[in-house]
This record gives sequence, structure tokens and C-alpha cells, in this order.
Amino acid sequence: MIIMKLALRFVALGFALLAPGVAYAACSSPLSVNAGPALQNFGITCDGSANAYANYAIVDGANAGNKASVNASLALLTAQTGALPAGANIIGKLDLLGNAGGAMDAAGQNVASPANELLIGGQFNTSPTTITNGNMSPLQLDNAGNLLVNIKTAGTLTVSGTVTVTGVSTAANQTNVQAVVGGGTAPASQNVVGGQYRVTPLVLTDLQSSALQLGVGGGLIIDPTNLTITDASTTAGQRGSLTMCATTTGNPTYITAKSDYCSLTTAGALRGDLTSIAGTVPDTNSGNKSAGTLRTVLATDQPNLTTALNVRLTDGTNPSVFTASAGSALTTNAALVVAVSPNPTAVCNSRIAINQTASADILTSTNKIYICSIDLVIAGAEQVSIIEGTGTVCATGTAALWGGTTADATHGMPFGVNGGFSKTAERPFAQTLTAGDHLCLLKSGSTLLAGAIWYTDHT
Repeated sequence: MIIMKLALRFVALGFALLAPGVAYAACSSPLSVNAGPALQNFGITCDGSANAYANYAIVDGANAGNKASVNASLALLTAQTGALPAGANIIGKLDLLGNAGGAMDAAGQNVASPANELLIGGQFNTSPTTITNGNMSPLQLDNAGNLLVNIKTAGTLTVSGTVTVTGVSTAANQTNVQAVVGGGTAPASQNVVGGQYRVTPLVLTDLQSSALQLGVGGGLIIDPTNLTITDASTTAGQRGSLTMCATTTGNPTYITAKSDYCSLTTAGALRGDLTSIAGTVPDTNSGNKSAGTLRTVLATDQPNLTTALNVRLTDGTNPSVFTASAGSALTTNAALVVAVSPNPTAVCNSRIAINQTASADILTSTNKIYICSIDLVIAGAEQVSIIEGTGTVCATGTAALWGGTTADATHGMPFGVNGGFSKTAERPFAQTLTAGDHLCLLKSGSTLLAGAIWYTDHT
């Protein structure tokens, strides 16, 4: 039932009110209400003359006990129990009262709250209903009474103040504000993450936060602290920037004031140009060498080397050869003219004695046999030869050093009775031709041959 308060201070009635037993002329003046606070009577004023008052009541024609009531504000109280007639209905002022009868008018902005106001509630559903087009539903709450809000906007959403996010941070709870993870199609709307440019960047302390820091061009500033690799640190788990170079078959051509990759050969070597060393241009093109040859100079204050350099004296064509003190010079070595002091060391430091009545293998070598001295004397007349080779008495690969290659009366050096020969020099004067060959003595008879040979087994 709707309770309506209608102002009746000036309500025109289309009938005449007559008091019983008193004759009055019909009066078209409006019906008025006595303004006295203690009286709630109807009065009739006619023709602007003195007021004439009488008590009248508006009653139900069928039941005189049903009388109209007037409240303390001199308003006629009426009740609308049925539906209003169709069409435009002018009701007048309509007051909405609460259960206690108090007015629930809003007080406006920035004023004290009224004693009574309308409350808007919501509803908690474990499984919220699905609303179809054109239908309505209560506001949805969670089980703690918090209003559920789903923010959907295709434009810019401005949020001020502190925003606190609760609940589990999962993709399912953020389907409207995050991009698709992986290779899916990006959503039409996404949250935009911005940053802040500051001439002097902030310095934060522990547990503080701030906006992302941008450069003057809008690029994100990244702190390289976590990208720095400590010297001699463990390779596993390191993070750092990778410097890349371009691999080309030839030298690239660069333009001044431009940034380019460093250059690698196809073998992975880094190309470099030694245009200066410690700020000084190095000397090149020494002697007859090409223009790209660096000139190497040994300083006068160069410290002694712990390992000797391999240096060979040469006249420009023939390099000299150095051997150990126990070694012997070879005839193939280039000559180095020196003054020997105090005494030269013997070149041929090995000797073999000869005392044979028949042909024999007298010496086996590892390298080649170099002979510095030979002395032979025989007791009877025979032919004698000295040969090299392998096998029994040098029968394989035979080559003659003196005489022939067979032991008979027609080959070899003819020695008379108690005859022979002797030859001695300060350096080798004869040698075997093949490394590893043996030295053999051939005789045509059976008389005694004696003597000695000085030699060296050398490469």
C-alpha cells in the first residue's frame, strides 16, 4: 500500500456544505482548513465576509464511520489501495517513508547524512547465475560481503588511490586483463604498463617500489648490475651480454662515424689492425721484406732469456752448424772459420783394431761411418779391399770404399810382402754412403793383415 500526503490548503470542492438547521446560500468559495494548531476542522468562507466555522467530515457514503483523516501538518491522508487508472495520473507530492515513518530523502552532496536512507543490498551465490539479455539480477557478493566487480573497458581506465588485489594470482582470475600465453591470438584489450622519465633517477632502499624508469626517448632503462660477470667466476649460471662479430671471407669496408660489427675470418679469428701500440705507430718494411712486416728490435736492456733462442750464424747463403762438444763435425756442414784454442777436440773419437787372416765384417754402424785415419800392413803378397754393405761380410748392397767388391787375385789393392798403406787427417776424408751399413775387409789370401781405423758414427 502506498501512503500519500496531499496538501489540501486550497482544494476546490464542487458541492455546498450545509450545517444542519442553519440556512446558507450556495457558496462557490473554496473550502479551506483552519490554520489553528489545535483545531483540525473544515471551515467555509463565503463572499470574503467574516469567517463562519463549523465541524464537517468527509465520510464514506455507505459507512459514516469511515472518515478522512488530517495529520499535524494539516494534510489530508489518503490511501491508494488499487491500481491507478490508465493514462496520465497527477498525484502531486509523493513522500517515501520508512518502516518507522521517517522520510528517506537524500540529503545531497557534502551535507550531513539524513536519519533514514535507502539501503542497497547484494546477494552471495556459490555459483552466480548466468543472466540473459534484458533480464536483471541482484548485485553479486562474495562470502565475505564484498561486491564482485568485473572491469571491462575498451578505452582508458583511470584508477586513483591505492588498489589492493587479493586472491590467487592465476591466469584464470585474470582472463580479461592479460595476453594469451604462448602462440595464441592477442586479446583486443590489454593492460598497458607505463614508466616514468626522471632527469635524476630514483635511489630506492630495501622493500621500496617505484614506476619503471624510462630514458628521455621513452626506452626502458635496465640496470646492468645483474648482467656484470665477475672476473674468474664460474661459467655455469652466468648472465651477460654477448658481443657478436660478422664473419666474412674478406676485409669489410667501414664508413666513418658509423657503428658496425667486429670482423671475423671464416676460421673464427678476429681481424685487427695494429695501427698503433701504446699510442705509437710501429715501424714496418724492414730491408727487402713486404710493407706489412713488423720490424723487430732487441732492446739493449733486454733481460737474459731463460731459454736460448735458436740462432745460426750465416754469410747470407751458408748457415753455420753447431754441435755438442761430444759430437763431430761432418764434411757436409758449412765451414765456420774459427781460431781453435787451446787444442782442438778429436773429430774421430772411435777406433777399431785390425788383425785378420781372412775376409771379415769389422764394424757395424747406426748412422754413417766417417773415417779420419786408416793404417794397414800385411805379411804376404795379397789383394786387399775395404767395402760397405749388409748381410754376411757385406754381401748385400755392396759398395767399395777402397779396392774392389770381390775377394780374389784380380780385385783389390795389391799389397806386397810386409807392405800396406797409411792415411791420417784432422777431419773425415772417407765415409760410407748408406746409413746403417757395415764396414767389411776383403782378402785374397790367408796371410796376416794388421792395423787400425779411427772413425765416428754420425748423421
